[in-house]
Parts: sequence; structure tokens; C-alpha cells
Amino acid sequence: MKKTFTRVLSAVLAAVLCLFLLPAASLAETTLDMAFFDQALRLEGKIPADAKTASLFDNPDLSGTPVARLAAKSTVTVLSAGKKSYRVTCAEGTGYISKNKLTVSGVPAGSAPLSDQVVSSSLAVPPYIHPKDDEYIPLTGSVSLSVPVESVFFFIWDEGQGKVEQVAFWSPETPADTLDAAEWGRVLKTKGLAGGRKMLCVQAGAGEDVLILARLPFFIAGKVLEPPNLNAQCRFVPNNERILDANIETGWSPNEKRPELTITLPEDGSAVLVQAEWMKIPEKTDVTVTDADGNTLLAETLETGFWVDTVSLPAGARTVVIRPYGKKAAMASIRVYGDDYPRELVQQWQEMPEHLDILFFSAHQDDEVLFFSGMIPWYSHLGKKLGIVYMANCGRNRYQEALRSMWFSGMRIHPVFLGFMDKEIASIDVAANCWPGSQEAIVRQIRRAKPDIVVVQDLNGEYGHTQHRLTALQVTRGVEYAADPAYDPESAAQYGTWDVKKLYVHLYEENQVHMNWDIPLEECGGFTSWDLAMEAFELHYSQTKTRYFRMERQSRMYDSSLFGLYRTTVGPDTPGVNDLFENLE
Repeated sequence: MKKTFTRVLSAVLAAVLCLFLLPAASLAETTLDMAFFDQALRLEGKIPADAKTASLFDNPDLSGTPVARLAAKSTVTVLSAGKKSYRVTCAEGTGYISKNKLTVSGVPAGSAPLSDQVVSSSLAVPPYIHPKDDEYIPLTGSVSLSVPVESVFFFIWDEGQGKVEQVAFWSPETPADTLDAAEWGRVLKTKGLAGGRKMLCVQAGAGEDVLILARLPFFIAGKVLEPPNLNAQCRFVPNNERILDANIETGWSPNEKRPELTITLPEDGSAVLVQAEWMKIPEKTDVTVTDADGNTLLAETLETGFWVDTVSLPAGARTVVIRPYGKKAAMASIRVYGDDYPRELVQQWQEMPEHLDILFFSAHQDDEVLFFSGMIPWYSHLGKKLGIVYMANCGRNRYQEALRSMWFSGMRIHPVFLGFMDKEIASIDVAANCWPGSQEAIVRQIRRAKPDIVVVQDLNGEYGHTQHRLTALQVTRGVEYAADPAYDPESAAQYGTWDVKKLYVHLYEENQVHMNWDIPLEECGGFTSWDLAMEAFELHYSQTKTRYFRMERQSRMYDSSLFGLYRTTVGPDTPGVNDLFENLE
């Protein structure tokens, strides 16, 4: 393999290490099943059921006598494409079939390296693509090969769906060994693509050989489809459709007649995880897992207070019984997953540890991305333990969006939602009256999490938002109060006092750090923390649908890379170092 493509392959595989698989606590602690990015894709042609036969010819013009006839529902492998026909191979031999006689789709075909026939390549796609801005995938660059190719095939693989989402092809007028992406500008449409992480696989047909030219990861802005699950193979009692849909505002509530949900799992043992998403969090939840003979394999009580709970299933699991407690408990959805579930989409939250590296305070669900930008993915990528506290209750949908966004950013500790009234009031004093007990709540969370560093929004509220201002004011006070045993003795007795080492405030003018979110992350194949933040913000669907709230607008306008050291117990930062952990490590 040539040096250029060795570097490309290394970068692409590194991107997967960072972005695609589930970390135990951070993006830096990834274990990887390499099958996805080693995957070669095959263009399969199928003769429709309503076709009597399809003729196989020995020439692309489909002239003369057919060399064979293929029955309806037969499948072939497509090697290349011309104006009138596909060149295919099958049990009957290699030849040409009319395009009108085949339905083509992309299917996995095992692992394969990038082709060693590639002499050089500069093929690339932007890491982040917004369909409202780009009608076609902006593929750029060129590729030179040591052999001429007849056709180029493009496959867009969606990791969340676990399937090929789009197939396209292009053919030069005559076989060529140099290909320019400028000729492919209107081949790959963005319309119809679901949001989420994608992989573009570019392959070429050269005689009997299929050459893999590039595997290019990127992200499509838009709503991410729910990943595949095993619900259709399970039996639920009660069989309540409201917990099997994707609506977070409807669900099932336990009652005297039906106090528990029973799930009968597939007999083949394919189920490995059950995820429950709550519309209203139960006081506690009993979970019992039994085998086919009724023997108890697992019995535990969940008292997490999480909006999303998960249970890993032991081998041999056949039945799961979930019993929530509490008059207001309500389950919004239940999902059963097999072992191939996408780790970057299926949330499995951890409880607050005894000590955090950084605790973020955000007024609303989305401020943490708009105004902290690359900070969360950057320090997640470095393996730091991060937590976040949201002040305002912006509604259950916004909670769900924040959970998805933070999980995608690499955060693994379940966010804290304090749930204070979301109401914009001009006076900060009146706003404080609308958040009774908020100062004590902030101190309680600092003492509970014991962070080395606290990060909060601008004292002037970025664009003057009163709740942003109130959050910043109360956190700056709260850091002082958390170290004082006389303040809120109840939380001091429960958690002890805590003296935060460093407090950073967004846009604060003294002792500033200017973070660079545009540094390519080596372990992420050249993606930057800004790229990851852009992707995370797209999961706040309610905010992005108007197109007013966009990272390019708010995050650039209110410089999301600029923070000032408001308080320190370890001395000032050195200008130019630009690392929150300076003097701590």
C-alpha cells in the first residue's frame, strides 16, 4: 500500500476509535471492533419478482444472443456500470444485464484494506455537512491508480442504522486511471439522508476486481434515526404501544392491576441490553431477569434518578420484569438491543463519582454547546471526568436532546437537571425569586461532585440573557460558599465542604485562556473538537429547526473559546498555555 493511503487509512481508523464505539468513561478509553471501518461493501443486483427472466449478454450493448437467462429473484454482484447495462458476475458467469432488469443495493461483503492499486489520493469530504446548505455531498480531490477502472461506486453507510443508506455510481467515458472528484459533484444527494455519523466508501470496478479507493467519515446534520432494536422479536405485557414509539411525551404508568412490565426476550439469546427511558422518573425500579426455566439470573433495584436507565442482560436471559415505584412514575419507551447496537447512540449513564475533574453549569439545555463549544468533547477526548448541571427546566424534550448531545460529546456521567422555572425576566432580582433555593442547590452540587474545576457562562449573560447572568452570578458565589461550613450546614454534613481549585467564567476579561477548538485531534483522524461540538449541537433538534440557533452564529459571535480564570487556589495561568488543567497536573 502506498504511503499516502497508509496515512489515510490510519487517520480514518483513528477517527473511528474516537467517535464510533462506547467508552467506559471517556472517548479516550475506547475498545474497538474494527469490522465497521474494515468493511468492504458490495453492489448487489436483484432481478425483481415480477420479472420472468433477465438475459445475460457478453457485451455492454446487449446485442446478439444471450449467454444465459436468470430467473426472477436471482441475485448478482455488480462489477461496473455503463449507459445501458451493468457488468455483473454470478453463478452463470460474467456478463452484462440491462439496467431495467436489476434493482441494486449495497450490502456488506466482509473486511478488506484499501486497494494497493492506488498510487495517490486526495479524496476528502467535510467532516460536517448540513443538507440545508449543501444539496450534494461536497466530495473533493482526485485519485490516481496503477490500473484503469470502468466505474466508480459510492456507498453511504449509516452507523446508527447499521446499513447502506444510499448507493450511487459514475462511469468515465472510457476506462481511466486518473479520476477527479469534480466530475462527481452531482452524484451524491444529501436529500433523504438521516442525521448522524456516516461513512462514505468509494470503490471502483476494474475487470473482475473491486478496488476500495477511500473510506471517509462525516456527519450529516439533522434528526438521527433510532438505532435498530429487537423489540419486534420480543413480547411485552402489557403490550402498550406508547412505550414502543419514539414519543417522549407519552408512555405507560404502573397501576394496581399492571404494576410491572414483563418482557419475553428472543429465544436465540441475542438480547444483551434493555434500555428504559422515563417520562417521569420513578422513586426506584426493581428489575428481575430469569432464564427459560424461571431461574433468577439477576435481581437489582435501580435508584439512579436517571432519565435513561439500562440493564445489561446475563447469558441465558429469557424474561425481564421491570417494576417502577412511585405515584408519578411513567415509562416513555423501552428498547431491547442485540450485541451489535451502536454504542455512540445507546446511552448507558454512570452515577456521579466521588470526584470530578470539571463541573459545568449551564442555564439551559443547549447553552453548554453554544458557549462552551469544544470544551466538553476536548476534555472527554483527554479522558477527564466531566459533569454538568442544568439550571432551567426547558421541557422533557429538551432534556432528551441534552442527554443525546452530551452522550455523543463523550460525557458518561448523567447530567443533573435542577428544574427551575424557564422564564425570561429583565430584572435579575426578580429572576432569582423565580428560582427559590437555587443558590443552595448549586452549592450542594459542588460539594457532591467535588470538582477541581468549575466552568460557567458569562456574567453578562452572553447576549444579556437574565438566566445566564443569574447562573453565572450564583455559581461564582457558590464556589465561595461551598468551602464555608457555615453555609447550608445540611449539605456540608452530607457531602463535606469543598474548595474548588479553579473557576473559569466564559468571556471573563482577566487571566484569560483562549482555547483552540480547531486543532485536529490525532486520535480522531483529523476531526477537531469544534467539529464534534457542531455535531453535538445538531442533536438539539428543537433549537436547530429554526436555523437561528447555530454554532456558526452564537458560538462564533460570543467567542466559545475564550474564558477567564475568575478564582484560583493554585495560582494564575501562564499566558499562552491555554489549558484549564495548568498547575493541577
